[in-house]
Amino acid sequence: MKWFISPKELRRRGVVGMNQRNAWFIAELNPRRNYPLVDDKLVTKKLALDAGIAVPELCGVIETNHDIRNLARIVGKHDDFVIKPAHGSGGNGIMVGWRSKGELGDGSDNESFFLSADWANAEDVPTGNEIAHNEIHTCGAVNHGCVGIFDAFSAETRIAHNVMYAMPYTGISVGFRWDESPTSQRDTVIEYNHVYDTMRMLADGGCLYTLGWQPGTVIRGNVFHDVHRSEFAHGGAPNNGIFFDQGSKGYHVVGNTIYDSDGGPIRFNQTSPANMTWENNSFNVGPGYRVEP
Repeated sequence: MKWFISPKELRRRGVVGMNQRNAWFIAELNPRRNYPLVDDKLVTKKLALDAGIAVPELCGVIETNHDIRNLARIVGKHDDFVIKPAHGSGGNGIMVGWRSKGELGDGSDNESFFLSADWANAEDVPTGNEIAHNEIHTCGAVNHGCVGIFDAFSAETRIAHNVMYAMPYTGISVGFRWDESPTSQRDTVIEYNHVYDTMRMLADGGCLYTLGWQPGTVIRGNVFHDVHRSEFAHGGAPNNGIFFDQGSKGYHVVGNTIYDSDGGPIRFNQTSPANMTWENNSFNVGPGYRVEP
């Protein structure tokens, strides 16, 4: 009896590995905007219950280190139980803002409430955080749609002097409202970051990805390059140095260098260059070539 089979033979029989499954089927057949609904197990469980789908009983939730003292009380009446992270492993590198403890207010008419809701109270808006001087790489090892730095529904976040590489999807993602309606996301400073070797698995992203109206936001002095087109990304949209997605406006883009990007340095979806201001950027062929989009 033959107990083992070679990877080559598995491929011949049509068996795919986890990375191929994620890239060919999950990422290709599910809109990126819905990813947060399945990345948070608590949100996913609620959606399943609302849809009448049977799910295991939730014993309790541990949200902070201090909550661990409640573990014995939470599981005391159970003969067995499973502890699982609320978010998938191999996920985002650093996250600010989106879905911390504040009460949620109204969402966008164009999106699910769970994705687009801003904070109900201005006091809950994460404000003045700084993500600086980090080396971030190889995020999204399991969930390829994750990013290195994710900042959403926050004010005055500074993302500066970070080095980021070896990413299956986007490096930095800022904003999460799919239209031009006002949110708490404003006055973000994204400056002097070096982001490269991105989009190794998926499509429709880049070194920097933005969504929505973000007044007062500055994108300054960054170097973005080596944005790939993955062999696993069948079809799908291009990959770019900066992808300004739906509703993006209010940014001042100054002194950035973008080169060796498979789908071009800049891409706009349901927005335009006129929604931003531009100054002294170097696009397409390295630092010696200066042109505005």
